[in-house]
Amino acid sequence: MIQSCSTRAWSRALAVAALATLWFAAAGAAAQILKLDRLTDEQLGRLRKVALEKGSTIPIPAVLAGVLHLTPAQIAPAVRQATFQSDDGVKHGFAHLNDDTGYFFFRRSAEGLWAFHADKALKLELGARNFSAGQFIALPAKDGEEEFAAEMNAWSRVLSPRGVSLPTPDPRRAPGTAVPAPALPAPLPGAPAPGAGPAAPAR
Repeated sequence: MIQSCSTRAWSRALAVAALATLWFAAAGAAAQILKLDRLTDEQLGRLRKVALEKGSTIPIPAVLAGVLHLTPAQIAPAVRQATFQSDDGVKHGFAHLNDDTGYFFFRRSAEGLWAFHADKALKLELGARNFSAGQFIALPAKDGEEEFAAEMNAWSRVLSPRGVSLPTPDPRRAPGTAVPAPALPAPLPGAPAPGAGPAAPAR
């Protein structure tokens, strides 16, 4: 009887230890998801330079600007973007806000468009995504942070020494006269991309 109780107690202890291990593993995985590879000052400066000197000019639709709480001073009449396409065919975009208060990022894939408003320290202000034509919703804080972390990781990789470098601005060319970078990708059927299609009325 004593041996049976001891065996049951030992089994319970093993089960508790196994559950604790699984919990810590899950917590570690969640932390990995939220881990944000911050761009270095050099990378961010290079990205801003490319956008301003070699980027294309795009307007941001009022409906998206409203969801991201972007003001006319930040985006009117348009912003200059830099873009790249990752190996999986996903289009990524970056723009420096006109009033120097932060940045606009987007990611477009077959699943739709995600867009982000970040401050000067690359801290997420708001994230949004579209689920239907011309309609964007704000992402819950946790979802926004996870999606933004994934976007920052993508830019960190492309701007790293081993990444595919963005075009280097030609110092001999005046700002705004370079051949523009690719514009925002073509929208999915019935879902306009920023800068494409009629903008919704401003709020």
